[in-house]
Amino acid sequence: MTESSAAAQMRTQIKLLSMVEGSLLASVFFALLRLRVFENLGPEGLPAEELAGRIESDPAMTRRLLDAGVSAGLIRVADGRFRVAEGLESFLVEADGDRYIADYLRYMDYLCGAVAKLDETVRTGAPSADLRSDHVATEGLQRAFTLGMHNYAVFRGSEIVDFLDIGDATRLLDVGCGPGSYSFALAEAHPRLEVFLLDLPEALEVTRDLESRYDVAGRVHYIPADCTRDEIPGDYDIALVSNMMHMLGEAESRKLLRRLHERIRPGGSVVVQAQYLNDDRRGGRWPVFLDLIMGCT
Repeated sequence: MTESSAAAQMRTQIKLLSMVEGSLLASVFFALLRLRVFENLGPEGLPAEELAGRIESDPAMTRRLLDAGVSAGLIRVADGRFRVAEGLESFLVEADGDRYIADYLRYMDYLCGAVAKLDETVRTGAPSADLRSDHVATEGLQRAFTLGMHNYAVFRGSEIVDFLDIGDATRLLDVGCGPGSYSFALAEAHPRLEVFLLDLPEALEVTRDLESRYDVAGRVHYIPADCTRDEIPGDYDIALVSNMMHMLGEAESRKLLRRLHERIRPGGSVVVQAQYLNDDRRGGRWPVFLDLIMGCT
């Protein structure tokens, strides 16, 4: 074996090992989130023993978890006090800020739990989790999902404002709106625009809370409904369907588009934002991961 081929094989080995070791890092991150370690450490930080008392955990294992967090670059330690790593506070602690993503990461924890049983789903064809039922039955999961989608969408809201030309539109329907982040951003940018947010009642409870973060008072209307079964009232210049058709499947998606077409005023449009697999399965990892997640839930 030549030196160059040995080096190439070593790089391949490291690549494969890194894929598996990534699950260990994710487990550390998820444990820190579940135990609310970042929030409890706060800006002043805490010794490991004091943190263990606050979160009612085993002191020795708490120290090991904190050490793993330091190794991962999520936590820093100085003078015996552990703190959130510099620059991460706005992402992991400041829940009202636009950079905060901890709710999104907590929801990823739920999804990773389902995908962890991927081999069983492949064998049986049966999902290992029921997304809709879990949202209803698991306390806080629907809220974490909706807030997580806001975490994800808040930066991208500026992109949709830049790229979506709404013309003279005055009425926008956001179907399966989730947190309503895109519609709120569009309404802020276009003072004549009224937005109508349609989603399940439990999702809209969170959406109403988020509305106060935007300058859209008096121009937001809520429609608690299931877009696949309930009547869609009103008429609109634009219908926005963002990142939700993958949950419906092709037949239901086509049916929904036909129903929306009936609600669009002459000259209006239906705007679909989605992630789908290319025929060659390339073009980004998220469409592939999303496809797997849909099969597992």
